[in-house]
Amino acid sequence: MKLGKSLSREILEHIEDSARADDNLAIYFNNSRGRADIVTHSTIMELFSKLERNSKSVEFMKVWLIEQRGISGWGASNLTASSIYAILSHSRWILDKIKPVDIKFDSKVDYRDDIERVNGKIKDGIGHYRVEFNNFDSGFSKINLKSSNDNSIWGHLYLEYMANSRYFKSLPINIEKSFKSRFRVGDVLEITLKIKLNRDERFLIVEDELPLPFQLMEDSGCYLDGNLKFYKLAKEGSIAFFFPDIKKGEYSFKYRVKIGHKGLFRGGVTTANSIFNNSTLGYLQMGDIRVEK
Repeated sequence: MKLGKSLSREILEHIEDSARADDNLAIYFNNSRGRADIVTHSTIMELFSKLERNSKSVEFMKVWLIEQRGISGWGASNLTASSIYAILSHSRWILDKIKPVDIKFDSKVDYRDDIERVNGKIKDGIGHYRVEFNNFDSGFSKINLKSSNDNSIWGHLYLEYMANSRYFKSLPINIEKSFKSRFRVGDVLEITLKIKLNRDERFLIVEDELPLPFQLMEDSGCYLDGNLKFYKLAKEGSIAFFFPDIKKGEYSFKYRVKIGHKGLFRGGVTTANSIFNNSTLGYLQMGDIRVEK
């Protein structure tokens, strides 16, 4: 069934009245509450694109979809497909003439040459790149990002500080991590994390930082393994295990990840910390890993 232009315009005006603007979410609607409304949001984008030809509004609506991916994921495969279609449609190809984002630190250290050297290697506005700084100061914790692109773009910036492992000798908790040594894009890995305690601990948290291309295939929740109770928290970029009460001994935990990108990446750091005083009780730093096609 096709609607007349006048009725379509009335529907569009009603939808526009319910639109909301936000600095982080851009344009969204009163009914945009999460995964259940992704299809509705995508359909509204298509309506705006066909009736108004207002590409700027549609570009702002894409921001909400991308934010949902960062906050809670798109969910089922049909929602993911609908979101990707909406983001890639209704405008010119979003990766055309993408310019690097200008990154500035509130620092007195001379770092610009390092960033510019890597910017010259960026292609098509996708993928990732890594910059290593030999010198830095506390100003690196204050970051200003500026984009000169016409379209909305999305990305993540991770600032890593790698502690020297020689400061973490003779700790009460020994940590080991094992997985296969050859990595290819698309592989599903089972990672085994082992911890050995030389004393009882209460309110312990073990956090395992994942290399950048590793995507978790686990859910958060409470678990019971024999007499051991713990809560597993699956986040983007890391997985954590919280133990309200854990006895002296050896324990092993497994989880799965999928590899999403090729390249050379830092292996990540695993720590065991007391929630009482935030003291480091265990520390493991993995070497770099290389992912092939």
